[in-house]
Amino acid sequence: MNEAKDRIWSMALVHETLYRSKNLAQINASVYLGRLVMNIAGSVRGEARNVSVDTEIEELAIGIDVAVNCGLILNELLSNCFKHAFPDGRDGEVKISFSRIKRDLVELAVTDNGVGIPPELDIAKVTTFGLDLVKELVSRIKGEISCDRNHGTEFRIRFREAPDSGVM
Repeated sequence: MNEAKDRIWSMALVHETLYRSKNLAQINASVYLGRLVMNIAGSVRGEARNVSVDTEIEELAIGIDVAVNCGLILNELLSNCFKHAFPDGRDGEVKISFSRIKRDLVELAVTDNGVGIPPELDIAKVTTFGLDLVKELVSRIKGEISCDRNHGTEFRIRFREAPDSGVM
């Protein structure tokens, strides 16, 4: 039930942030995603109380559709970190970044130094609701997702700016 509540909250936060913004078509990624990370961490931390969360979120203006999709992606990936990466109260760190990496390319990354996803698990074929949702949301923003399992787990979502994407 908490996961559903957090998904709804992430969409409501977009509208609240938009309401407080001077621009009714875009919101500041740093404000929106920063608040979202704090809410998710506070809501789903569970046994992972010794896990720090660091953010590096650029102040990019993003459109509502991009914000909603990125917020829901972030909700799923961060929730998974707290649920699976740090069993038995293990210490650790989660890093969230959102930045322009090239002139027309934006990246959202969620990295943890937890136990990692088992190598035999094929991310492309996983059929859990959360990862299926992430793959669908990445598709909506015409992005690509990659997963690195070398030191914990790192998901990188990259998408190109388009005239209708709202990312500036």
